[in-house]
Order: sequence, then C-alpha cells, then structure tokens
Amino acid sequence: MQINKKSNLPINHQISLDQNHLHIFMDILRNKLYSNPLQAMCREILSNARDSHVEAGIPDKPIYVQLPNDIRNILVIEDFGVGMSPEQIKSVYAKILNSTKRDSNNQIKRFGIGSKTPLVYTDSFNVISVYNGIKNSYVVYIDESKVGAISLLNTEPTDQHNGVRIEVVINRGDLKSTKHYIEHIVQYWKVKPTGLNLDSVKDRDSVSIYENDNVSVYSTGDYYGENLAVIDEIPFKIETNKMDTPINTSYLFYFIIYFKANELSVTTNKESLKYNLSTQKELHKRISLHQQELAIHLYNQIFNNEENDIIKAYSLWRKYAKYLRDYAPLYKNNYSSEVYKYKDFIDFNDILYNNHTFTFNTEDLVVLNYGTKGKRIRKDELLNKQSIDLKIYPETTIFLNDLNITKFNKNVTTKMLPFIDTYYYTILNPLNEVSKDYNTLMQKYSFLKYFKIIKLSSIYTPPVKNKKKS
Repeated sequence: MQINKKSNLPINHQISLDQNHLHIFMDILRNKLYSNPLQAMCREILSNARDSHVEAGIPDKPIYVQLPNDIRNILVIEDFGVGMSPEQIKSVYAKILNSTKRDSNNQIKRFGIGSKTPLVYTDSFNVISVYNGIKNSYVVYIDESKVGAISLLNTEPTDQHNGVRIEVVINRGDLKSTKHYIEHIVQYWKVKPTGLNLDSVKDRDSVSIYENDNVSVYSTGDYYGENLAVIDEIPFKIETNKMDTPINTSYLFYFIIYFKANELSVTTNKESLKYNLSTQKELHKRISLHQQELAIHLYNQIFNNEENDIIKAYSLWRKYAKYLRDYAPLYKNNYSSEVYKYKDFIDFNDILYNNHTFTFNTEDLVVLNYGTKGKRIRKDELLNKQSIDLKIYPETTIFLNDLNITKFNKNVTTKMLPFIDTYYYTILNPLNEVSKDYNTLMQKYSFLKYFKIIKLSSIYTPPVKNKKKS
C-alpha cells in the first residue's frame, strides 16, 4: 500500500480525471471560466508570443500582430522565438492542463490553459509552427467528441526563422472590440508589437505628474482611468472594495503600480487579482509608499520650485493641498528629518483650512470687495480701524489694484471674471506707492504667496481720456 509522505496516511485511491468525461471539463473551460472570451483569447495569445521571445533570448524583438478588418476578418499573432516541434504541438494543444511554463516561477503563466483559449471564443483556429527548417500547419478544433482535436494540414521545408503563427477568424461584430482589447493589453509592454494595423498603439498621451521605475501617477484631469497593478507588463484593476482593510485612496489621482511576477496573486482565468492575505498586504504596502512619495514630490513642486514661480506654486497648491494635508502624517512619521520641514506647511495648512483668517492693515485697503455669500465689506467699514481680519479661502483670487481704480464698472469686472474660480475674491488697493510694489507687498503679507495674485494692469488697460478742445 502506498503511503502519503506528507500526511503519513495510506493512499487507498488516487483522484484522477475521468477520460470519458473530458468534454465536461472542456465545457467548463469554454463556457464558464472566462467572463470575456474574446479578451481572454487576445491576452493569452499575445502573452505566449512575447514569452517565446524571452525564451529565445530576444526580448527586445517585437512580435507581429495583424488586426482583422472588414475584408479579411482574421486575427494574426506571430512570434519569431523558439518555435514548436511536432511533439511540443501535441503536448501543448492536445493535453489539458499541460504547460511549457510549468517550472516557471511566474504564477500567471503556468496554469496550462492559455494555449487553448482560442477555443473559448471559436470552434477552430490555425497554428503554423516553424521549427528547425520545417513549417507545419495545423488546425485545432472542437470535434464531435466536444473535447477537441488537432489535424496536420501541411508540412514543407522553409528557410524562415523559428516561430509560431496563430490565426483566428473573428466575428465581424467583434472587429472593434478586438482592436480595443489588444491595444489595452499591450499598452504597458516595453516592446510594442509591430504590424500595419497597430499604428494606433502608442504610449499614453497624458503626461504623468510623478513616476519612477515602480509607479506612474496621473491626475484625474489628464487621464480617466483606474488604479492598476501591472504584473509582468499585464494590467489588472485594483479593486479596493474586495480588500478586508480599505485603502485610503484619493479621487485626485490614478496610480499605475508595477509589480514583479510573483509579488501578487491572480485568479486562474487571469482576469483579476486574487485578494488573498499576501496580495492585500503587498498592495497596502506599495500604495502607502507611493502616496508618500507623491506627497513629497508635490510638496517640492509647490514650495521648492526652481523658478520660484508663485502663480505656478499656487496653481498646484489649489489642486493638491487637501491631498498633502491628508497624507502629511504618513511621511512625517516615516521619513528622515530632511523632509521634516514639511511641518511648516502643516502649520500653514491648519490655518488655511481651519481658521482661514488673515490680518491686513487698513492703510493698504482702500477698496475691498470681498464676496462671502453675497456679503461685502465696504470701504466705509474700514474707517477708524488700524487692521482688519479677513477670511480668505484656498480658492480666493486676489487682485492687486495697481491702477488706483476707484470705480469697478462692467469694463473692469468683465476682465476680472475669467480669473475668478468661485464667488470669493478680494481687491487690494494700496494707498502708498511703496505698497503698490508687488515684492514689497509679498514681504509685508508673506501668506499671499499661497494665493493667486493678479495685477489689474496685467489684464485691464484704462481708456485714455481725451482732452477737451479749447
């Protein structure tokens, strides 16, 4: 009697696959395993072709893809890698759950069902293999047994390089979807496929606001998408609602995080991540790290920009202040003292978001037009006061009245409106010539650098008064 070495229990019966019911297994594979058969087929064939180039030692050589069209509705995916001998063809396509990548450490490639995915979409497809000077053409199809079969169509000598060509007839109603799926699958490949019909496959048009070798971050204003985990150049959606402990993510950004092959687990059908404990732990660790990296990057962009561009800094501040406030404790506690200067910003952030209160000398305010829910502080309210406390919100636009305008008629306000994002705006009209100077004003009220300052002279030209004729 055979004894199980691990459990030390006797083995009375070994579980096996009933050869008389293989058609049931094939039915599960074809009709129940994949939620999107066309997308699954495209992903598997493309990945197998790329892997063949890696195995052949030519990872920088692109595979070839020909998209189907109205005239010839055949998808062609061809590699120029190691090729497959007749024995390998039989082993891979005629045996269920057999894989050439069984010994690979890459868990998303070793299930042994990827080569059969064309049968998930269609009843037959062609495999043309060039191996050591011989070109063999096969058809793989579902026969009357419902299990499947392989037939050799042709054998001929050739001087072509080793490789495998897969041909699948695509339903005409799926032509656009096929193009979309393939472009989505290869968008993170370092070496994109070649082919006349793949000219539209290119790098993302939007420019990331932060990136390194492990992550790319996009603003929601530039790129509409989802948080993605890219494993071995294959994208998977990060579904935080499936995690036991929620991840605090910002609606302002999308993170594209790059992982090595075995850092995350995926489901058998490779359609999504498998949210086991190790995957959740790794996602939490990486997302937290990249959020901190992004916060430091944004902080430096705002407060340490080389151009000392106040308007640029303010524009970034308006966009990302809430994000910095939310994630400041993360890296204030975890990073070295070299970034502890962030404390100054945290202090200011508390003032801006909690108190909103800033003090002005009334001598620097001749006309103040400060809209808060329709209420305005008038000039006569400043009389007999040395200073006044004003509530200024992050979205406030401040206009410097360096033209000494006393009446803000429609001609002036029309020029101002494009620069006002909300109902809140302030007009400063310094009395003395010194305070008109922008730099002097910024020194006097240092907090102004965090707001957008618009000189009236930069947006409005007063009309020239004509002298009366004598």
